[in-house]
Amino acid sequence: MDEEFLRRLPKVELHCHLDGSISLDFLKKVYNKTEHDVIKMLANSVIAPEKCQNLTEYLRCFSLLTGALKTEHSLQLAVLDVARQAIKENVIYMELRFAPEYVANEAMSMEQAVLAVVEGIHLAKSMYKIKIGLILCMMRGKNNQEIFNLAVKYYQNGVNGLDLAGNEVKHGFSELDKKLFTIAKSEGVPFTIHAGETGSVENVLMAVQLGASRIGHGIALSNSKVATDFIKGFPVTLELCPICNIQTGASTSWSQYPFQFFIDHGIQVTLNTDNRTVSNTSLTKEFQTISHHFDLTRERATKLVDNAIDAAFVSSNVKQELRRQCAEFDSENE
Repeated sequence: MDEEFLRRLPKVELHCHLDGSISLDFLKKVYNKTEHDVIKMLANSVIAPEKCQNLTEYLRCFSLLTGALKTEHSLQLAVLDVARQAIKENVIYMELRFAPEYVANEAMSMEQAVLAVVEGIHLAKSMYKIKIGLILCMMRGKNNQEIFNLAVKYYQNGVNGLDLAGNEVKHGFSELDKKLFTIAKSEGVPFTIHAGETGSVENVLMAVQLGASRIGHGIALSNSKVATDFIKGFPVTLELCPICNIQTGASTSWSQYPFQFFIDHGIQVTLNTDNRTVSNTSLTKEFQTISHHFDLTRERATKLVDNAIDAAFVSSNVKQELRRQCAEFDSENE
């Protein structure tokens, strides 16, 4: 596959954590560090090993990252920082997600944090040629009522949808989380759920049954053909994050990575970065990596982008505009 084609390809990203994607330059400014200090910080704390012992080791990288986002101004600048990264590789639409609970503090409530990110998105869209959506992350093992209320309050007024993230091994789905997703479905608030990242097929099935239209990762689904066949009966899309999935051991090796398996079994998939900084990646790199290990033709790469547009938490009008941009690129490259 022509790597230059993948760089120029108009791309759409659905699974990108704001805190895990702020750049080294951003961190240097926030922490007032020298270049040498930043390199040391990266080596020790921010970029995960290519092969982590487990997901817990990967998540340890977030301490310095979330610590840099403790003010409304820093959150706004963080959005601009990630948007700049995205436009350099021709990402035309991305959905940023973050957990308000992890950045809130005595000087900034969760609501203020959400509004700061919303303002950052407005600024980014006014400065750069990119569309950005916002997903609020509820966390497993926490009382998520307030975050849910914020998502409902600002849905279609800055917020595009909901997510549930966190440790699947320690926490599955609480009764409150199930109740909140039932309400979200009845009120038309779309949601994605992290599930099947650490081997639990049951979590994927529960997420789909609760009404999730997208699954974050979903790798464990490939362990069960019965579950895969069951999922095909639902309009659900997997948010694959290949490089991260190999790092965390969600998939043991590229030869075992289920990209082709999902396609062969009729499951709609997308490619995403998850955390641009922690995984030392970009969306272009994700496409290029898949092309090194699988038969990624131009047509299939274009189909992956179309899958992402189809599954995006945006209006049909926005989807039409994104498809128009992709069609222009296609016509120029025939």
